[in-house]
Amino acid sequence: SSKRPRPHIEQPPRSPLLTLSSHIHLRWDDRARRVLPADDQIGIPWRHLAPFLDSPPRAPRTLADVATVPRRIFSLADIPLLGGVLSYQVWDACLTEADRRFLARFLPPGSDAEEAVQDLLTGENHHFGNPLVTWSSALCCGDLHPDAVLNKEQQIRADKKAYHAHLKNYHSDMTDTVTRWRDKWLTCDNPKSLFRDNLAKQRRGDRQSSGENVIFSNAPKNAIPMKVVRNGDVTKYMSYIKVSRAQHDLVKRMKQSGDGIQTRHLVGVIGDIDNFHVKPYETLMEDEKQKLHDH
Repeated sequence: SSKRPRPHIEQPPRSPLLTLSSHIHLRWDDRARRVLPADDQIGIPWRHLAPFLDSPPRAPRTLADVATVPRRIFSLADIPLLGGVLSYQVWDACLTEADRRFLARFLPPGSDAEEAVQDLLTGENHHFGNPLVTWSSALCCGDLHPDAVLNKEQQIRADKKAYHAHLKNYHSDMTDTVTRWRDKWLTCDNPKSLFRDNLAKQRRGDRQSSGENVIFSNAPKNAIPMKVVRNGDVTKYMSYIKVSRAQHDLVKRMKQSGDGIQTRHLVGVIGDIDNFHVKPYETLMEDEKQKLHDH
Protein backbone atom coordinates (compact mmCIF):
# COMPACT_ATOMS: atom_id res chain seq x y z
CA SER A 1 0.00 0.00 0.00
CA SER A 2 1.26 3.46 -0.86
CA LYS A 3 1.93 5.90 1.94
CA ARG A 4 -0.26 8.96 2.14
CA PRO A 5 1.61 12.22 1.60
CA ARG A 6 1.90 14.38 4.67
CA PRO A 7 -0.29 17.51 4.56
CA HIS A 8 1.56 20.73 3.98
CA ILE A 9 1.33 23.07 6.99
CA GLU A 10 1.67 26.72 6.13
CA GLN A 11 4.04 28.54 8.42
CA PRO A 12 3.61 32.22 9.28
CA PRO A 13 5.95 34.56 7.44
CA ARG A 14 9.25 35.04 9.19
CA SER A 15 10.92 38.37 9.85
CA PRO A 16 14.48 39.11 10.92
CA LEU A 17 13.02 40.65 14.06
CA LEU A 18 10.37 37.98 14.67
CA THR A 19 11.72 34.56 15.62
CA LEU A 20 8.85 32.53 17.05
CA SER A 21 9.65 29.59 19.28
CA SER A 22 7.18 27.76 21.54
CA HIS A 23 9.95 25.95 23.42
CA ILE A 24 9.39 26.18 27.20
CA HIS A 25 12.56 26.15 29.26
CA LEU A 26 12.62 23.62 32.07
CA ARG A 27 14.44 23.38 35.39
CA TRP A 28 15.04 20.64 37.93
CA ASP A 29 13.31 21.14 41.29
CA ASP A 30 15.28 19.43 44.07
CA ARG A 31 12.44 19.65 46.58
CA ALA A 32 9.76 18.25 44.26
CA ARG A 33 12.26 15.89 42.62
CA ARG A 34 10.87 16.56 39.18
CA VAL A 35 11.24 18.81 36.15
CA LEU A 36 9.25 22.07 36.21
CA PRO A 37 8.96 24.96 33.76
CA ALA A 38 11.25 27.85 34.58
CA ASP A 39 9.61 30.81 36.27
CA ASP A 40 11.45 33.56 34.37
CA GLN A 41 9.60 33.24 31.07
CA ILE A 42 6.39 34.46 29.47
CA GLY A 43 4.19 33.02 26.74
CA ILE A 44 2.33 34.66 23.86
CA PRO A 45 -0.75 32.85 22.46
CA TRP A 46 -1.50 32.63 18.76
CA ARG A 47 -4.76 34.42 19.45
CA HIS A 48 -2.84 37.65 20.03
CA LEU A 49 -0.54 37.33 17.02
CA ALA A 50 -3.05 35.95 14.48
CA PRO A 51 -4.43 39.38 13.40
CA PHE A 52 -0.92 40.43 12.34
CA LEU A 53 -0.02 37.30 10.34
CA ASP A 54 -1.04 36.37 6.80
CA SER A 55 -1.56 32.66 7.49
CA PRO A 56 -1.73 31.80 11.20
CA PRO A 57 -2.11 28.11 12.10
CA ARG A 58 -5.62 26.76 12.54
CA ALA A 59 -6.62 25.52 16.00
CA PRO A 60 -3.10 25.71 17.46
CA ARG A 61 -2.38 23.67 20.57
CA THR A 62 0.90 25.38 21.42
CA LEU A 63 2.00 28.93 22.14
CA ALA A 64 3.18 31.27 19.43
CA ASP A 65 6.27 32.32 21.33
CA VAL A 66 7.99 31.88 24.66
CA ALA A 67 10.49 34.48 25.87
CA THR A 68 12.77 34.63 28.88
CA VAL A 69 12.72 37.77 31.03
CA PRO A 70 15.18 38.87 33.73
CA ARG A 71 14.18 37.72 37.21
CA ARG A 72 14.51 41.20 38.66
CA ILE A 73 11.57 42.29 36.49
CA PHE A 74 9.22 40.36 38.78
CA SER A 75 10.32 42.47 41.76
CA LEU A 76 8.90 45.62 40.14
CA ALA A 77 5.25 44.66 40.67
CA ASP A 78 4.50 47.69 42.85
CA ILE A 79 6.11 50.19 40.45
CA PRO A 80 4.03 51.31 37.43
CA LEU A 81 5.29 50.31 33.98
CA LEU A 82 8.00 48.07 35.46
CA GLY A 83 9.85 50.93 37.14
CA GLY A 84 10.69 52.78 33.94
CA VAL A 85 12.06 49.76 32.09
CA LEU A 86 9.33 50.36 29.52
CA SER A 87 9.37 54.11 28.87
CA TYR A 88 9.29 56.49 25.96
CA GLN A 89 12.93 57.42 26.62
CA VAL A 90 13.92 53.76 26.16
CA TRP A 91 11.82 53.59 22.98
CA ASP A 92 13.44 56.70 21.54
CA ALA A 93 17.05 56.11 22.60
CA CYS A 94 17.65 52.36 22.89
CA LEU A 95 15.74 50.97 19.89
CA THR A 96 16.84 51.18 16.29
CA GLU A 97 14.67 52.60 13.55
CA ALA A 98 14.04 49.07 12.25
CA ASP A 99 12.93 47.97 15.74
CA ARG A 100 10.50 50.86 16.04
CA ARG A 101 9.03 50.27 12.55
CA PHE A 102 8.57 46.58 13.31
CA LEU A 103 6.89 47.15 16.69
CA ALA A 104 4.65 49.85 15.17
CA ARG A 105 3.04 47.10 13.07
CA PHE A 106 1.32 45.84 16.22
CA LEU A 107 -0.37 49.17 16.93
CA PRO A 108 -4.08 49.67 16.09
CA PRO A 109 -4.54 50.57 12.41
CA GLY A 110 -5.29 54.17 11.58
CA SER A 111 -3.57 55.62 14.64
CA ASP A 112 -0.57 57.89 14.75
CA ALA A 113 2.35 55.67 15.75
CA GLU A 114 4.34 58.22 17.73
CA GLU A 115 1.28 59.51 19.61
CA ALA A 116 0.02 55.98 20.39
CA VAL A 117 3.45 54.85 21.63
CA GLN A 118 3.85 57.91 23.81
CA ASP A 119 0.39 57.43 25.35
CA LEU A 120 1.11 53.75 26.06
CA LEU A 121 4.58 54.23 27.50
CA THR A 122 3.60 57.17 29.70
CA GLY A 123 0.64 55.32 31.25
CA GLU A 124 -2.07 57.53 29.77
CA ASN A 125 -5.67 56.34 29.89
CA HIS A 126 -6.26 54.69 26.53
CA HIS A 127 -9.85 53.51 25.95
CA PHE A 128 -10.81 52.75 29.58
CA GLY A 129 -7.34 51.90 30.77
CA ASN A 130 -3.82 51.40 29.56
CA PRO A 131 -3.00 48.03 27.93
CA LEU A 132 0.67 48.29 28.87
CA VAL A 133 -0.14 48.86 32.55
CA THR A 134 -2.45 45.83 32.49
CA TRP A 135 0.19 43.73 30.71
CA SER A 136 2.98 44.69 33.11
CA SER A 137 0.77 43.85 36.11
CA ALA A 138 -0.06 40.45 34.60
CA LEU A 139 3.63 39.85 33.95
CA CYS A 140 4.66 40.50 37.54
CA CYS A 141 1.76 38.43 38.91
CA GLY A 142 2.76 35.37 36.86
CA ASP A 143 -0.35 35.43 34.66
CA LEU A 144 1.85 35.43 31.54
CA HIS A 145 3.78 32.29 32.46
CA PRO A 146 3.50 29.72 29.64
CA ASP A 147 1.58 27.28 31.84
CA ALA A 148 -0.89 29.98 32.87
CA VAL A 149 -1.34 31.14 29.27
CA LEU A 150 -1.87 27.57 28.04
CA ASN A 151 -4.45 26.89 30.77
CA LYS A 152 -6.30 30.09 29.85
CA GLU A 153 -6.31 29.20 26.15
CA GLN A 154 -7.65 25.73 26.92
CA GLN A 155 -10.38 27.26 29.09
CA ILE A 156 -11.33 29.68 26.30
CA ARG A 157 -11.63 26.80 23.82
CA ALA A 158 -13.70 24.77 26.29
CA ASP A 159 -16.01 27.72 26.99
CA LYS A 160 -16.39 28.37 23.26
CA LYS A 161 -17.26 24.72 22.61
CA ALA A 162 -19.79 24.71 25.46
CA TYR A 163 -21.32 27.96 24.21
CA HIS A 164 -21.81 26.62 20.68
CA ALA A 165 -23.29 23.40 22.05
CA HIS A 166 -25.72 25.39 24.21
CA LEU A 167 -26.60 27.64 21.26
CA LYS A 168 -27.22 24.60 19.06
CA ASN A 169 -29.52 23.05 21.68
CA TYR A 170 -31.37 26.35 22.05
CA HIS A 171 -31.94 26.63 18.31
CA SER A 172 -33.07 22.99 18.16
CA ASP A 173 -35.55 23.52 21.01
CA MET A 174 -36.83 26.71 19.40
CA THR A 175 -37.30 24.92 16.07
CA ASP A 176 -39.22 22.09 17.77
CA THR A 177 -41.42 24.60 19.61
CA VAL A 178 -42.26 26.52 16.44
CA THR A 179 -42.98 23.26 14.63
CA ARG A 180 -45.41 22.19 17.38
CA TRP A 181 -47.08 25.60 17.24
CA ARG A 182 -47.49 25.26 13.48
CA ASP A 183 -49.02 21.80 13.79
CA LYS A 184 -51.45 22.95 16.50
CA TRP A 185 -52.35 26.03 14.48
CA LEU A 186 -53.12 24.00 11.37
CA THR A 187 -55.29 21.50 13.26
CA CYS A 188 -57.10 23.96 15.57
CA ASP A 189 -60.65 25.08 14.79
CA ASN A 190 -60.37 28.34 16.74
CA PRO A 191 -56.80 29.77 16.66
CA LYS A 192 -57.77 32.74 18.88
CA SER A 193 -58.80 30.54 21.78
CA LEU A 194 -55.67 28.44 21.31
CA PHE A 195 -53.46 31.48 21.60
CA ARG A 196 -55.34 32.79 24.64
CA ASP A 197 -55.19 29.45 26.48
CA ASN A 198 -51.49 28.94 25.73
CA LEU A 199 -50.62 32.44 26.91
CA ALA A 200 -52.55 31.95 30.16
CA LYS A 201 -50.76 28.64 30.81
CA GLN A 202 -47.41 30.24 30.11
CA ARG A 203 -48.09 33.11 32.53
CA ARG A 204 -49.28 30.66 35.17
CA GLY A 205 -46.12 28.59 34.74
CA ASP A 206 -43.92 31.68 35.01
CA ARG A 207 -45.65 32.72 38.23
CA GLN A 208 -45.33 29.28 39.77
CA SER A 209 -41.65 28.99 38.85
CA SER A 210 -40.95 32.35 40.51
CA GLY A 211 -42.71 31.26 43.74
CA GLU A 212 -45.60 33.74 43.45
CA ASN A 213 -49.14 32.75 44.42
CA VAL A 214 -51.44 34.14 41.75
CA ILE A 215 -54.99 33.04 40.91
CA PHE A 216 -56.19 33.23 37.31
CA SER A 217 -59.85 33.27 36.39
CA ASN A 218 -61.35 31.75 33.27
CA ALA A 219 -62.11 34.48 30.74
CA PRO A 220 -65.70 34.68 29.41
CA LYS A 221 -66.36 33.75 25.83
CA ASN A 222 -67.02 37.35 24.83
CA ALA A 223 -63.81 38.63 26.47
CA ILE A 224 -61.27 40.46 24.39
CA PRO A 225 -58.42 38.09 23.35
CA MET A 226 -55.22 38.60 25.30
CA LYS A 227 -52.40 40.21 23.34
CA VAL A 228 -48.74 40.80 23.91
CA VAL A 229 -48.01 44.51 24.24
CA ARG A 230 -44.56 45.59 23.11
CA ASN A 231 -44.86 49.20 21.95
CA GLY A 232 -47.51 51.84 21.55
CA ASP A 233 -50.62 52.70 23.57
CA VAL A 234 -51.49 49.94 26.05
CA THR A 235 -55.01 51.26 26.70
CA LYS A 236 -56.33 49.63 23.53
CA TYR A 237 -55.60 46.24 25.10
CA MET A 238 -57.37 47.04 28.40
CA SER A 239 -60.94 46.13 29.36
CA TYR A 240 -63.37 47.24 32.07
CA ILE A 241 -66.62 46.23 33.78
CA LYS A 242 -69.29 48.45 35.29
CA VAL A 243 -70.17 48.20 39.01
CA SER A 244 -72.40 50.22 41.28
CA ARG A 245 -71.03 52.96 43.53
CA ALA A 246 -71.74 50.86 46.63
CA GLN A 247 -69.80 47.93 45.16
CA HIS A 248 -66.96 50.26 44.24
CA ASP A 249 -66.79 51.57 47.80
CA LEU A 250 -66.70 48.03 49.17
CA VAL A 251 -63.84 47.12 46.87
CA LYS A 252 -61.85 50.18 47.93
CA ARG A 253 -62.22 49.20 51.58
CA MET A 254 -61.00 45.66 51.00
CA LYS A 255 -57.63 44.76 52.50
CA GLN A 256 -55.12 44.19 49.72
CA SER A 257 -52.27 41.69 49.86
CA GLY A 258 -48.89 42.04 48.23
CA ASP A 259 -50.34 40.51 45.04
CA GLY A 260 -53.31 42.90 44.96
CA ILE A 261 -57.00 42.00 45.33
CA GLN A 262 -57.47 38.40 44.29
CA THR A 263 -60.41 37.28 42.19
CA ARG A 264 -61.93 34.97 44.82
CA HIS A 265 -62.26 37.87 47.25
CA LEU A 266 -64.29 39.91 44.74
CA VAL A 267 -66.94 37.23 44.26
CA GLY A 268 -68.61 38.04 47.59
CA VAL A 269 -68.72 41.77 46.80
CA ILE A 270 -69.63 42.17 43.12
CA GLY A 271 -70.55 38.60 42.15
CA ASP A 272 -69.02 36.27 39.59
CA ILE A 273 -66.72 38.30 37.32
CA ASP A 274 -67.17 35.83 34.47
CA ASN A 275 -70.82 36.85 34.20
CA PHE A 276 -70.04 40.53 33.68
CA HIS A 277 -70.11 42.10 30.25
CA VAL A 278 -66.51 43.03 29.51
CA LYS A 279 -66.07 46.13 27.34
CA PRO A 280 -63.00 47.67 25.74
CA TYR A 281 -61.36 50.43 27.75
CA GLU A 282 -61.66 52.74 24.74
CA THR A 283 -65.45 52.59 25.14
CA LEU A 284 -65.14 53.93 28.68
CA MET A 285 -62.92 56.77 27.50
CA GLU A 286 -65.38 57.69 24.76
CA ASP A 287 -68.29 57.66 27.25
CA GLU A 288 -66.39 59.90 29.67
CA LYS A 289 -65.52 62.34 26.88
CA GLN A 290 -69.16 62.43 25.80
CA LYS A 291 -70.30 63.10 29.39
CA LEU A 292 -67.75 65.89 29.69
CA HIS A 293 -68.91 67.38 26.39
CA ASP A 294 -72.60 67.22 27.41
CA HIS A 295 -71.79 68.84 30.74
